[in-house]
Amino acid sequence: MLHKIHISSLACLIVMAAGAVAHAAEAPGLGFMHGDWEITCDNTRTCRAAGYHSESASDDGDAEPNVEPNAEPLPVSVLLTRNAGPHAPVRAELQIGNAGAEDEKDELHLPLALTMSINGQALGKVAIVNDSWTADLTPAQNKALLAALTRASKIAWSDGKRTWRLSDKGAAAVLLKMDEFQGRLGTPGALVRKGTRDEGSVLPALPAPVVVAAAVPGPEPLRWPRARLKSLRDALKVSSDECPDLN
Repeated sequence: MLHKIHISSLACLIVMAAGAVAHAAEAPGLGFMHGDWEITCDNTRTCRAAGYHSESASDDGDAEPNVEPNAEPLPVSVLLTRNAGPHAPVRAELQIGNAGAEDEKDELHLPLALTMSINGQALGKVAIVNDSWTADLTPAQNKALLAALTRASKIAWSDGKRTWRLSDKGAAAVLLKMDEFQGRLGTPGALVRKGTRDEGSVLPALPAPVVVAAAVPGPEPLRWPRARLKSLRDALKVSSDECPDLN
């Protein structure tokens, strides 16, 4: 599929989070999908939410001039990462293009300067300068994006010739799950249901589990009697042509 740019790592995290719920009540996890958004929270209470473009260009409801109504939407995703604990910020990372479609990337040239807009209002530039086609949003862009995702919004990045449109479908439900899992509902730092509850009541981060690798014994030399080794060599010579130099 053309979208799911961040999905490879996020899908693995969803599987691990689900396993944590099933096998360790003291190490909670979360996996949830809705619309064009999905979220996973690990056993440290760190949450990662990813949103993508709509599969159908007609879903955007805001086709550009000179663009075919059923043109394939340009792939884009945003990854939101938030650690647990009071006052934890949200990091927003934009990614355009598709790692599996090199022919699409060949049309783009680095560095790439994109203008971010929400509901037609320009919110400054985003510079794509690396071959992973990713960039962090500025604090102001991040704040505007998070506010836009809680309601119906048109979110886009454009280089003047092409426009990458992020779907808002399912975003509010996913962000609500993030607030709920991290114990932020009703606090000033909640993304969806803000309130006046003390920020200090937010659930703290949990330590990552410590995995102690078991000692693996080193290889021991094979010690067989000489007569047995000779019998083995003779058998190999007779049964195989793969060891012509076996003495």
